[in-house]
Amino acid sequence: MQTFKEPTFLKFFPKDSKPRQSQIDAFEKIEKAWNSGKKYIIACLPTGIGKSHIATSIASSSKNIDELRKDDIKNYELYRMDSNGNYVYDQKYSEYENYGSYILTITKSLQDQYQNIFNDIHVFKGKNNYQCQVDLSQTAEFAPCVYSRKVKDSCFDSCICPYYEAKNKAIYFNTSILNYKSFFNLRSFLQKREYFICDEADGIENELVSHFTLEINYSFLKSCGISFTKIKEDNIEKVRVWIIDIFSQVENEIDKLKKKSLNLSKKSETGDLYLQQLNQISKLSKIYSSLKNTIENWYECNYLIEEMKADKIILVPYNIKQLFNYIFGSSDKVLLMSATLSNHRQFAKTMGIDESEYEYIELQSPFDSKKSPIYCSSIFNLSYKNNNKDLDKILNVCQEICNSHKDYKGLIHTHTNEITKKLYSILKDDPRFLFKIEGISNEDILKLHKENKNSSVLVSPSLDTGISLDGDLGRFQIILKAPFLPLSSKRIKRKFESDPDQYMFYMLNTLIQMSGRCTRSKDDYSITYILDGNATKAIKKYKNTLPKHFLSRIH
Repeated sequence: MQTFKEPTFLKFFPKDSKPRQSQIDAFEKIEKAWNSGKKYIIACLPTGIGKSHIATSIASSSKNIDELRKDDIKNYELYRMDSNGNYVYDQKYSEYENYGSYILTITKSLQDQYQNIFNDIHVFKGKNNYQCQVDLSQTAEFAPCVYSRKVKDSCFDSCICPYYEAKNKAIYFNTSILNYKSFFNLRSFLQKREYFICDEADGIENELVSHFTLEINYSFLKSCGISFTKIKEDNIEKVRVWIIDIFSQVENEIDKLKKKSLNLSKKSETGDLYLQQLNQISKLSKIYSSLKNTIENWYECNYLIEEMKADKIILVPYNIKQLFNYIFGSSDKVLLMSATLSNHRQFAKTMGIDESEYEYIELQSPFDSKKSPIYCSSIFNLSYKNNNKDLDKILNVCQEICNSHKDYKGLIHTHTNEITKKLYSILKDDPRFLFKIEGISNEDILKLHKENKNSSVLVSPSLDTGISLDGDLGRFQIILKAPFLPLSSKRIKRKFESDPDQYMFYMLNTLIQMSGRCTRSKDDYSITYILDGNATKAIKKYKNTLPKHFLSRIH
């Protein structure tokens, strides 16, 4: 008779909670995959599974840091350099084994959500979230230590900087939670961990592209005294040479400003000029880092000129495989969690993960699909090719649906500003509808929606992710248009031309995200209407790759 072996991760489950069967199943599958030698696990974990508990249990099972490294971090040896400018800490411990875990999220609000649930994890954010203790009028981003090594060393000696104290703890804690941006900004040696647990992994590509995008505003270069000629020719190799020249000048300008600021500090001249120079150093440091990243990854990432305008130039990495491997390869094991991945093979291909390196696992949703049906229409067609000829018809159906749910709160996904404006022109006099239009943010209408005692309907092109319309806040939602990415983007257009299936994969990911905004718990219920026939056709064509929890809701 075979005996049941309890998953190791279950031993680290939060003591004040009882694991659900779905979480136990997840632990078993994850442990089996990693024990078989897989480095990556791509996990489809639907809403309601309890991803945060799964993440923290796995993270807590990782090895603790040894006292030697911990002491060096607490004593700020982490930042000491040798005569060649190399970090001593990185060299000293290069042969040591990895320890601890990073849980990575997209937004700071998700970090806060984790911290509110669990007391034994450490949250680390960007510099703007911490106040300087030397100059209380500034955040850590504009602190005097930006230009003065002496000030920084003094703060290190007294351990008074909340930013660096939080950073140190994030590095030596067993379980730390960072947003992707803060994580990317760590130097490569400090990114090493036993486990990476990536929440909302479907957003990693966007995070990488955003972080490694280079935007250069000509007016800013001019204000900094950088000599340049505007880029007018779409010649990528000439642009590379131009960027290297700008990089060299920015580096020199930063050095000059630091010396000037230090002299002002010695004279106790900390007025407007001093603050202006601090601000300038901070801005130049950001573009310096962006220029450096671009130059170092130029050929591997196949950079494209995304925009070339009279006032600026924007370059984006086309291929992110090198970036993903460079950053996420520094962990022993990686768990990539998402509730909305429409095709794990396409996802792995985009990240450069070989089929032999990963295991795909998918868990059933704990929600009853009958409580949140999705009704799809094949009648209408909104597309660039037909100039959205069916838009008026779709908007009429949208109004009819809203009238049939007149006693309930809901959400209309418009996907574009143009459709939002068109619907606004029709319904602007009806106080029930809350529009995200120019001058009004999603936060504004969400606040009104939550406080409104009557039935109200949110109308926005950008509420597809990051919101939970629990209970009566969302009893129905309407998806007017298939959320295809804009082909006006050169990167997206090239993706579409080289691999149409991947372009469809992006759309379906967002569609699944949209469909999950209203039913947020086991006892919750809602109805979703998809009116664009292009979305319905895509669901039928790619049904073999879509998550079962999504397909089970389709009618």
